[in-house]
Amino acid sequence: NIKSVMRNKSIVILPFFFQIVAVAAIGFLLNQREFDKYDFTWLAISIPSIVLWILARIQIGKSFSLRPEAKALVTKGLYSKIRHPIYVFSTLVFLGIAIGFRSRVLFTGVVALSVIEALRASMEEKILIKKFGQEYLDYKKRTWF
Repeated sequence: NIKSVMRNKSIVILPFFFQIVAVAAIGFLLNQREFDKYDFTWLAISIPSIVLWILARIQIGKSFSLRPEAKALVTKGLYSKIRHPIYVFSTLVFLGIAIGFRSRVLFTGVVALSVIEALRASMEEKILIKKFGQEYLDYKKRTWF
């Protein structure tokens, strides 16, 4: 049905929209002024983080969803070390951008994003424990966040 297809497309497109916004912000910052120590800092944080964010999204594949669900337990690639790499690296991208803009408002946004991501991770983990039980608990012991 059309509604289902549109909903599924938005689930795939929305995260990439945020990645495009992040890349646009990085591009904007690169053209604004002479480089200084803050520019090297935000670039060192943002560029690798956006690459890893995209890689995490690719690695999670069809298990990705905007709402917490337990489709499959992904434990390969970045997920072999970090349980929620999309949350970690998206937050780092926006932290880097906040440093680049030198904005207290954006820093506040990064703090809020961190809290939201931690809450989402907690909700997801409850669902994953319910579906995968001990397998997920063992995985959780081997990984960070």
